[in-house]
Amino acid sequence: MILSAVPGEAAPWPAPEASGALADLAAERRLHRAAGQILRTLHDAAPPEPWPGCTTVKMAEFDRLTLATAGLLTPRDVERAGAEIAALANIRAAPARVPCHHDYTPRNWVVDRGAVGVLDFEWSGLDIWVADLARLYLGIWPSRPDLAEAFLVGYGRELTRTDRQLLRGCAVLTAVWLVVQAHATRQPSFEDASRVALRRVLDGRAWLPGLAGSAD
Repeated sequence: MILSAVPGEAAPWPAPEASGALADLAAERRLHRAAGQILRTLHDAAPPEPWPGCTTVKMAEFDRLTLATAGLLTPRDVERAGAEIAALANIRAAPARVPCHHDYTPRNWVVDRGAVGVLDFEWSGLDIWVADLARLYLGIWPSRPDLAEAFLVGYGRELTRTDRQLLRGCAVLTAVWLVVQAHATRQPSFEDASRVALRRVLDGRAWLPGLAGSAD
């Protein structure tokens, strides 16, 4: 991957709820639509590669993380998280993997006179395309489905039933990783927020209005 410097200021974090001045909300939706377009460009940078070993790889990653979750997550949460990831094996068609960013949130976007750039590719690698939606799904989209809709319009793809199942598994794995990372880097508020986000997904409370998707 070849990187270059991009100008701009840090992208603003969106309002926690879809309220406030209409112009401000419209600007946020434009930003997220542009971020979706950029992510699609990254994902299309190489042909999709069939990944029949997806579930095995993700379960191995989860198993490694569980060694660090003692005292951070309840045994019940760990059990439920593992079951959610293992359920990916039930998907009939093997997913494909593409070049992914793996930390795709507004804190890694910059804006210069309306143009959006992306920073921080240290975690990048091949993965399922919805893995790059996990951070947004965990943090921003539950209270801002309008931004989810704008992002997916920019990306140019709707979430199918299979995409949603894959997103759940990727989001659960990401949330467990975030809890462990936040604890290791002494960010207690981020640790708590990641734990809450994990339980929201495990409890089935993270499905978003307008993202019902279509049948496969």
